[in-house]
Amino acid sequence: MPFPKFGLIPWLLLGAAPVLAQINAGTLPPTPSPPFKLTKVAQFDLPWRIAFLPDGRMLITEKIGKLFLATPSGQKLEVTGVPPVQYQDQNGLLGVYLAPSYPSDGASAQLALVVVP
Repeated sequence: MPFPKFGLIPWLLLGAAPVLAQINAGTLPPTPSPPFKLTKVAQFDLPWRIAFLPDGRMLITEKIGKLFLATPSGQKLEVTGVPPVQYQDQNGLLGVYLAPSYPSDGASAQLALVVVP
C-alpha cells in the first residue's frame, strides 16, 4: 500500500493515540438535588421545539403538526392557522423561532412558521 508523501510516521502515531472510553451515565446514581427545578406544565403528544417568549410563555410545536401557546401556570392554547403538515418519518412541524427583534416589537410582530416539504 503506498503511503502519502509525508511518510509512515504520522500513520503510526495516529494508530498509537490513546482511546478514551465514554462513561455510560445510565449506571450512575441520580443526583439527590439537581441544579435546576423541574415543573410539569402541560401534556403534549409529540413535542419537538420550544421558543420561550420574554413574558415566560412558550410556543411549543408538536411534530404531528400542531402549535401551542403554553403559560408557566399550565394553560395550553392551540394556535390556529398553522399550515398543513405532512407528518411521516422525518417530516413534521419541527421548528418555531422568535425573530431577533421580537423583544422590542413583539406586540406588532407576526408569527412566521417555516415549513419545509
